[in-house]
Amino acid sequence: MNDKNICSAVRDLLPLYSDGVLSNDTETFIREHLETCTACQQVYISQSEQKQQDNGLEFQETKERQHYKRIAVKIKRRRIALLCGAVALLLLVFFMSASMFQYAVVSGRCMEPTVLDSEKYVVNKWSYVIQRPKRNDIIVYERNGIYYLTRIVGLPGELTEMQDGILYVNSNPMNTNIDTDTVSDVETVSDAATNFKTDEKSDIESNIKSDFETDVRTDIAPAITYPRNYILAEKKLAEDEYMVIPDNLSEGGDSVHYIQGSEITGKVIITH
Repeated sequence: MNDKNICSAVRDLLPLYSDGVLSNDTETFIREHLETCTACQQVYISQSEQKQQDNGLEFQETKERQHYKRIAVKIKRRRIALLCGAVALLLLVFFMSASMFQYAVVSGRCMEPTVLDSEKYVVNKWSYVIQRPKRNDIIVYERNGIYYLTRIVGLPGELTEMQDGILYVNSNPMNTNIDTDTVSDVETVSDAATNFKTDEKSDIESNIKSDFETDVRTDIAPAITYPRNYILAEKKLAEDEYMVIPDNLSEGGDSVHYIQGSEITGKVIITH
């Protein structure tokens, strides 16, 4: 085999020689040939440099691929975290709503005309977590496993009583009670005044009306009247004690009028 054929065969085997997959005898032959043949040596050097460049590019491409892969993994994890956060938030809202609000239906006429029988209502059970109940609040309280709907009229520390259907708090009348009997009484007194002069009669009538129009407060609720024969003894409310009276006392006359703050379930916020 002449030198040209040897060089051609060696150059064909150089890639395999670089990878170290040839037999020991063949590698020895090529190594000795490269020591004596400058042309083949240059080809081998050129192939080695090209291989290094290719390896470098492949390494760089692999590195970039790994970088983008890590970014994709981070994005996926963030999406999963956002999804889990959204689900957790929905569950939190659901459980908070379930624990905060209670939906119920009125059974009875004790709160008419404010809340009617069979009317639906929503109770906010967290209303009194950060604040105390106020006068006029329509509340639900629980006693012996039964829930009652009523209105707060007396607050802790106040002196309460009811005389002839007039509620007194700290000796101040809290509601008007001009019912049919009261109007009849006014008319009777007015008729009795016919024996006086016209101006004297007018003075008597105006004085009678002023008893109901100027001296009586209406802090409980508009248009709420109680039976004239209803009486509650004077009582000073304890520190955590509330006086409650349903708006339609004739239908709830046997109801409890004094409750503890711990018995209050919540405040009625919606009726429909």
